[in-house]
Amino acid sequence: MKQKTQSLTRLASLLISTIILLALPLEGWAERPPLSVKSQYTLLVCSDPHIMAPELVVQEGSAFEETLRSDRKLLLESVQIFDQLIKEALEIRPDLFLICGDLTKDGELASYRYLTQRLDRLTEAGIKVLVVPGNL
Repeated sequence: MKQKTQSLTRLASLLISTIILLALPLEGWAERPPLSVKSQYTLLVCSDPHIMAPELVVQEGSAFEETLRSDRKLLLESVQIFDQLIKEALEIRPDLFLICGDLTKDGELASYRYLTQRLDRLTEAGIKVLVVPGNL
């Protein structure tokens, strides 16, 4: 039973990741020069942000307190840290923004929406974004 649950979780993660990747705007990429044209590149990397959408964080009760004790992962700070990273990426304007690993805390749809809204700001500014999800 546990193996079946893990397989379904992996399948769901893969499906959500595919949807995110397909949702990113790709138009205009073909017109840009290949990366080999430049002699120096700026790469910004974000790994395992574990984003949890603010509307999902319920800070009252024993379940929340137990989660913080057992698996902290900067649950309360994840959104603030990621928003600051996006702000800095818009200032730095890297050639590529790579985000990899566990993108959300528990694969919640609201958290993926939050994440993609922030990544859309980068693509709208002309910054290439590459998403490589973890735990598949």
